[in-house]
Amino acid sequence: MRKLMIKIVLVIMGIASITVPLKVEASNGTSFSVHPVLPDNQIDKSKAYFDLSMEAKQKQIIEIEFKNNVDEDQIVTISSSAATSNQNGVIEYTPNKKEKDSSLIINFEDISDFQSEVTIPGNSSIRFPVEINMPDKTFDGVILGGLTFQEKEDSSKTNDNQITNKFAYSIAVMISQNDTVVPPELNLQSIDVTQSNLRNVIKATIQNEKATVLNHLELEASIYQEKQKTPIYHNQVTDYRMAPNSTLPFIISTNDKPLKAGKYILKMTARSEDKTWIWEENFEIESDVAKKLNSTAVSLETDNTMLIILLGIVLILIILILIIILIRTKKRKTTNK
Repeated sequence: MRKLMIKIVLVIMGIASITVPLKVEASNGTSFSVHPVLPDNQIDKSKAYFDLSMEAKQKQIIEIEFKNNVDEDQIVTISSSAATSNQNGVIEYTPNKKEKDSSLIINFEDISDFQSEVTIPGNSSIRFPVEINMPDKTFDGVILGGLTFQEKEDSSKTNDNQITNKFAYSIAVMISQNDTVVPPELNLQSIDVTQSNLRNVIKATIQNEKATVLNHLELEASIYQEKQKTPIYHNQVTDYRMAPNSTLPFIISTNDKPLKAGKYILKMTARSEDKTWIWEENFEIESDVAKKLNSTAVSLETDNTMLIILLGIVLILIILILIIILIRTKKRKTTNK
């Protein structure tokens, strides 16, 4: 029996290796690497990213050094994006589908110009130019964005059911015109009842409307049912970061409990450095929204409240019936005497 089971497992593994082939890279390193060539107007030479001091209308070429670590030529695609803030409190520099915030006046994507792809000869190094074109206006604070470099997938060597590992790097680019310190300003932009990874959550969107990076951000939020003093949901985080002129979706878990229609209150506090923001907002969960989200949520706890109430009522009725039967039986015995 044991030998038969081993044969079956080996057959299954063989089928899996045919239907889902994997691209396995060499364990001793990536196929290419990138390194910023820091220019003379780099503010902090110790940084591993571009930290540039530039003026209005200035044009500048910055360079990135590519190194091909394999024998074959490598084709690398290049893209740029304004920095954004994700729900984990991390600043992202890669392109994404997130809508840019309305407070973003100068988008790094709009002021950077470069070829969309480049070929690096095998076992060679090249320098790749990126042109920065500063707008006419002067500004306080910083422009923050990123350049992303990713190996181009060879379509001739892949098919629809292949899983491939593609290497990608991002280099941050921070640009300022002066040393003026811009104080941060946060706003509670919206409250949404939604899902994250197919789990019901409350999402409080926080906006950083100023051209400044927020560090060591602390967020705490509690959600109350209307007229109740004890919170039903709570979340607290520390050491978050936010990109300039961006929004951060702060997720408050419902702990896999079913959403209930009704009126609620969000009480939230944000702290960064020596500044504190406090918000208190009312919101409502509509019955159709609660029903829809509950129907698609995973790992949702079953609400047995009504079942417990019904069982309690049935138990009370049984006890009452038994008492009535006992009383009648006792009366009959008394009458017969």
